[in-house]
Amino acid sequence: MHKFRRPDLHSRLSIWCRHLGRPRKDLLLLTASGFATYIVALLFDSYEVIHQFAEAHEAWQLDEIMTAFFLLPIGTSIYAFRRNQDLKREKEAARKAELEVQRLATHDALTGLPNRRKLARDLEHCLSENRDLGQALCLIQIDMDHFKHVNERHGHMIGDQILQFIAMRLAGVVRRDDIVAKRGGDEFTVVAQLSQGLGEAARIAARILDALQSEFDVNGVSIHLGASLGVAVAPVDATDAATLHRRADTALQWAKAEGRGRIRFFEPKMDASVQERIRLRDELQPAIQAGHLEPYFQPLINLETQEIIGFEVLARWQHATLGQVPPCTFISVAEDSGLIGALTRGILKRACSSALHWPAHLVIAVNLSPLQLSDPTLVDSVISILAETGFPPRRLELEITESALVGDVSMAQDIVRALKAVGVRIALDDFGTGYSSLVHLRSFPFDKIKVDASFVRSMATEVDSRKIVSAVIGLGRNLGMTVLAEGIEVQEQAEVLRELGCPLGQGWLYGKAVPASAAAAMVDALLPAMRTSLSQ
Repeated sequence: MHKFRRPDLHSRLSIWCRHLGRPRKDLLLLTASGFATYIVALLFDSYEVIHQFAEAHEAWQLDEIMTAFFLLPIGTSIYAFRRNQDLKREKEAARKAELEVQRLATHDALTGLPNRRKLARDLEHCLSENRDLGQALCLIQIDMDHFKHVNERHGHMIGDQILQFIAMRLAGVVRRDDIVAKRGGDEFTVVAQLSQGLGEAARIAARILDALQSEFDVNGVSIHLGASLGVAVAPVDATDAATLHRRADTALQWAKAEGRGRIRFFEPKMDASVQERIRLRDELQPAIQAGHLEPYFQPLINLETQEIIGFEVLARWQHATLGQVPPCTFISVAEDSGLIGALTRGILKRACSSALHWPAHLVIAVNLSPLQLSDPTLVDSVISILAETGFPPRRLELEITESALVGDVSMAQDIVRALKAVGVRIALDDFGTGYSSLVHLRSFPFDKIKVDASFVRSMATEVDSRKIVSAVIGLGRNLGMTVLAEGIEVQEQAEVLRELGCPLGQGWLYGKAVPASAAAAMVDALLPAMRTSLSQ
């Protein structure tokens, strides 16, 4: 039998042309374009199988098969290319996601500033470099004053926008190589390299404070916050990050205790004072709850008749081991620890109860903290205490300082008007020592103006002080507001005030603040004179 001989490529093409019914040049063109098909045929080394396959199928079927073989490599190539692009995109997306996770772990999501964790690493790096180079740096701790009242008054959305504005302002006033970080809440930190000593640190801190004192305009709402700054310098105050942080925080606590809105540099003496404040903070709340803080009463005098017309109520704390704690100390602790509302409510309630049965013309005047004019619960608290004690609203006078009016003016106006609506009288305390006094007199419905004691004490030695007191008395008279002079210590001051036409006064000349029992004794001493006056 004749042995089958595998034809060469030329013979194969001729046979394929006959079977497919196509010219040889078309098949050559097709096989050239679909070279992969020929490679497959060679790999299989099975021309006989292909020949049998071609015999068993119609030409149109072979056309479809050849087309499929032709398109298969192109489609595979396109798929491979697209899949490769997809893999690249997925890999890039994964890389970006990983970078974002790393960024969120080291940056504040709201402001984009480095967070506490990244600040710690960066500060350690800066301190290490500075030790090697013999350079100094300062760490500035920043706390926004009264920020929590923004959230209470305007909501967290406005609060978040203000935090973003704060971050932008800080970034705008520091130098390119300085670090601005957000520690949390409304607390920020700046780390600045120093090449010119402490004076450079003071200038940087002053720029920061000035930037944060300006009002924030959010959706048409003007909000004034202010800030307190504490500064510590390495290597003068500390050589490690933890100690530097702690001492900057200590300086910040001093800045807040001294009235906020100021800058304090760390001093060694501050450590002992801060420890004492921490102790007082821990003991203050139990003392308030136990009633250890009590109201004292200082008489208010009609300067013309020398009669008592009421009492100013002042908080006093007799500590079991520390003795009499100065009010300026425990009140600032109460403000910083969020206890000022509870302290004021306790003092007001006890004062109203003590004065309830005194003669109906006697008033009591109670001081409000500046923080409380941003407290939306203040009005309800006052109304509740008046209802509970039965004390007449017309006999209650609430004193606010001008510094209380530089925050949210709109909210302060709402609170003052609401208190006036229930019959409570409002006095402006320490007039002339705050901000924009005349603007406040026009914007708030005050019943009384209290001339600050510093002007009264200096009337005898400073002509300008006497002119200021005279001007305030005239201003109050023209605006229909009663004027009271504080700090009267000697008879000469009282005589000058009477000559100037000041109707009311208070001070050590007429008596210091005394407990409720001693105040009641003063009131009892008034009764015979009142009875005599009524009988005549």
